[in-house]
Amino acid sequence: MVDQSGAASRWEGIPPEEAKAAAIAAFRDTTKPTNCAQAVMLFTLHLLGGRPELADVASYLGGGVGKTGGACGVLTGAALSLGIRDSLYADASAARADEGCSQFQHLKEAFVAAFGDTECRELTGCELDTTAGQDRFRDEGIREKQCVGYVDWMCDRLADIL
Repeated sequence: MVDQSGAASRWEGIPPEEAKAAAIAAFRDTTKPTNCAQAVMLFTLHLLGGRPELADVASYLGGGVGKTGGACGVLTGAALSLGIRDSLYADASAARADEGCSQFQHLKEAFVAAFGDTECRELTGCELDTTAGQDRFRDEGIREKQCVGYVDWMCDRLADIL
């Protein structure tokens, strides 16, 4: 993988469509729960050739950070993904960090334009910090009906900037 400046990554990954398919398959797999933040990170790690188990660091970001309904895990996973990308290059600098923050801000703005909010509770309509909210999320299939689409959308956008 090569970044925008032409610097070669230390990892070698797979094509974006394969990386996205693997991330969404993991997100849909009920035998090993993977939240939305982990799925976005898995996409990045597959795309860039990283170790998939690194996505475990995002295990408490689903449900709006620890099921509090806050920031959508797709967004927090995207922020971590940009950090993973930037960690691969020797030219770490304030300029690269500023560029990454700008890229994240554009992703966030586009996400809001597409979906109307950044908060998990607003996007899903569920209070995931309650048993009733978790039951509704599961029983109504909101993960499949909505969240898969958020992950899919973010993978497509990240593919263009990673």
